Amino acid sequence: MACNVSYIKNRDDKTIICLTTADLSYLEQVKKKIPNIEKYVIHKPILLRNLKEKIHELVLEKSSMCY
Repeated sequence: MACNVSYIKNRDDKTIICLTTADLSYLEQVKKKIPNIEKYVIHKPILLRNLKEKIHELVLEKSSMCY
């Protein structure tokens, strides 16, 4: 995972990478390596409108950080 993330971030540093999971034990393992990952986790199952809202929030946050 980290190798692909680095590649993507090097190609476009404005990219937002999210994790979608329903596996809480996997999420706990990832948190050990990336403590602030919770902000970028989309828990399954998720309604499409909620998915849209979550992505919109992340994009707005990222765009406000760029200025």
